[in-house]
Order: sequence, then C-alpha cells, then structure tokens
Amino acid sequence: MKKILLSDTNQLLLFVVGIILFYSIGFNLDENSSGGAPGDFYTFHYPAVLHFYNTPLKDAVYDYSSASTPLFYIINAYLIPFANNEVLLRITNLMMSLSIIYIFYQTITLKYKDISLINRLLLSSIVAISPYFKSIAIWANNDNLAYFFFIISLFNLQKYYQTKSFKYSILVITSMILATLTRQYYIVITLFLIYLMIGMDIKKLKQNSLIVFTSFILLLPFFHLINIWGGLTPPSYQHHSSFSLNSIPYIFSFITFYSLPFIIFISIDLIKNKKFSNKKVFLYIVLGITYLTMSINFSFYSTGGGFIVKVVQLIDSILNIHIANYLFLLLSMLGFIFTLYLITLSKNNIALVVPLIFLITTNVIFQKYADPMLNIFLITLISYKQHDRILLHNNYFVISLFFYNLFFYFIALIYYNDLL
Repeated sequence: MKKILLSDTNQLLLFVVGIILFYSIGFNLDENSSGGAPGDFYTFHYPAVLHFYNTPLKDAVYDYSSASTPLFYIINAYLIPFANNEVLLRITNLMMSLSIIYIFYQTITLKYKDISLINRLLLSSIVAISPYFKSIAIWANNDNLAYFFFIISLFNLQKYYQTKSFKYSILVITSMILATLTRQYYIVITLFLIYLMIGMDIKKLKQNSLIVFTSFILLLPFFHLINIWGGLTPPSYQHHSSFSLNSIPYIFSFITFYSLPFIIFISIDLIKNKKFSNKKVFLYIVLGITYLTMSINFSFYSTGGGFIVKVVQLIDSILNIHIANYLFLLLSMLGFIFTLYLITLSKNNIALVVPLIFLITTNVIFQKYADPMLNIFLITLISYKQHDRILLHNNYFVISLFFYNLFFYFIALIYYNDLL
C-alpha cells in the first residue's frame, strides 16, 4: 500500500485552515480556557480602552483601570476605530493574534532551516494551542499585543545572529520597547536581548555603544511613565507590588512544567550515552537539597499558582496526608536543577529564568505569566548543544512536545468550562 504524502503546499494550507477553524470556533463559543480572560476584559482592559477613547492622551496615561503600560489601550482608542464596539475590537485582536502564529513560524524556519516542514508547523502551533494565548486572542486582553512585538523581535534577533547587521539590532530593540510599553515586565527581556546582542562580539565597541545609546533613547517614554506614576504601575495598582522570595518556587515550578518533555529526553540521552558522572550527580543532589532547605518556609498564595499547584493540592485532598507543599517543592526543585544544567551548557541559557524574574515582585501569580512565554524561550532562545539531535531536530521529540501541550490545552478547556 502506498503512503499518502501531502506536499509542502498542502501541509501549509491544512495548517492555516486548521488554525483559522480552531480560533473561529473558539471565538463564536466565547471560549475561556484560561479562567480569567473574560473577567479581565470587562474589568480591566475594555474600560481602559474606553478611558483613553474618551480622554486626551496626556491626561489618560496618569491612571486607568489596568496595571499594564498603556500602548494596547492607546492603539485601540486612537488608531483603530473600534473602541466603542467591543465585538469589532475583539475581532481585530484575534486577527493580530493569528499573525503572531505566522511570525513565530517564520522565526522557527529562520532558526531551524534543516528540520522538516511538518516539525516546524508543529513547533509553531505550540503557541496556537496555548490555552492562555487562545483565550487572550478571543477576549482582547493586552498580552498578545506584547507577544506580537516580542515575536517580531525574536525574528529580527535571528536575522542579527546571521548577518551581524546593526539595522536588525535596532529592530530588535524597537520591537522590545513596544512590548515593554504594552506590558512593563518585558523590560527584563529587553535588557537580556540587548545583553545577547552585545555579547555576540564584545570587541565591536562602536556598534555596541550605539546599541546601548539607542536603547536608552527608545526607553525614554517608559522612563517617563515610571516618573509620572511614581512606580512601575499606574497609581491605582501599586498596592499589588511586593518583593517576596516566597515566589521563587513558583518560578521553577513553571520551568518544570514546560520543560518536562525536554527533561525526559535529555535525561534519557545522558543515561544512554553515560554522560553523567557520579561526581556531577552528587553535586546536583547537594544543590537540590540546598534549594529545598532554603525554600522550607514556602507557603501557597491564596489564589492562582498554576497547574502543578492544583495537582499537588488535589493529591493532598484525596490522600488527606498534607504533603502538597513538599510535593510542590520537589517538582520546583526539578526545574531548578534543569535550569542549572542548561546554564552549564551555555551561560546564555539563564534566559529560561529571565521572563519570570518579575514574579518575585508580586504575590498574585498565575500560569498565564509563563504560557506560552516559556515554550517560546525553550524553542527559540535556549542552546542545547550536544542534545540538539534528540530534541528539536528529532521527530519523536517534536511530536511529544506538541501532544504534551495539546493535552494541557484540553485539560484547561475542560477545567474552566466545566465540561465534565
């Protein structure tokens, strides 16, 4: 029997049609697979758009009904004529979100030219099947506009890696500044990407100085907002900020969750090829115990926390043996050790922690802060060195990663829509 093989064109067409149907059905059903997207839209984001629509910009930016930087509201209030029509505003946001999937596909194609088309499509669709990305696309929260600028920045970063052209460094910075003006925590990622570009060739003093100077100039609007607010958020939301080391285990629990397929395949590779010495095993055990010891006073926050928190608390309630904290810390420790291992492969792999650093400034933590951000970092910014051949260049791994994230999407969809 002959195998039925789809041409590249047909694969792309099937992918595009599938994504459009996937999102169109979700939009028509008012899908909410993240839990809070509709409430955030009606409580924070849409009122903020209307505030800017009805108020001159110089007055509107001082305070409004959202804790985010204002670019999303400015664009929707002043540049897109749908501010007073929530359905059209949501449709506009949905179309922009679909374009992000395409730009992410192009970024993956640029980075992984030697992998098959079907694998590139599967990798790019991991963003599309994120329950948080999809819900925000449908409900016009501001996160996806920040992702739009961020993915454009990653595309230009790949161009910069390949050409070393100064113009691409400017495009990276400009896109990241726009992301920061949409969601302020992107300032951390902005600084990290500047560090990556400078670190590529530290001897290019003139070009690196221009990168730093340009970054400073483009950041002036952000500094202006901080100045008039007296903080990183509008005045009405500054009570949410509070530095807490108790948030660190949440950071590494998210890394565990999204890195699990990577951890499994890398562990198999290390064991199969005997690349892990007893000395290294002992070192990681010591570091893990140190991490647990330093986190011994960890306590769950009253809301949010993500998938792992819900699972360990469910196990705790079923068994009634009060082990939720210990289970959570063990799983968080796995993310901590995996991060350390990646850093031994390349110091730039500190990137995995970068997008979550801001979590230590808040005690309101939701998984949407990590999804699909960590998947994007794992696919585009992390260097796996000797493990490359068994990860993103490996059909089995790519398929496993896709279905792992698809399973999470269905779990979130069922959980938040009471489908059981």
